Amino acid sequence: MRGGGKAPARPRISYVIWSWFGSFVGIAATAYLTHVTGNSFETGTSFLIAPFGATCVIAFGLPDSPVAQPRNIVGGHFIFI
Repeated sequence: MRGGGKAPARPRISYVIWSWFGSFVGIAATAYLTHVTGNSFETGTSFLIAPFGATCVIAFGLPDSPVAQPRNIVGGHFIFI
């Protein structure tokens, strides 16, 4: 539980603010599209589902991560559509 390593450096406040802003805009756009279209297809389910929220957190919180690269994000969402 204690570990022997050091904690990573605290991110700059500007990085945190831009990450929050990007995530907010992405989730708000998805919510707006859900509201405008009513629902997706004829199932009555909304577009605002967990994978989009998780994608926003990964893409804006860890942009240098291999998982957050555009080919992985776009490709991953097309696989599950």
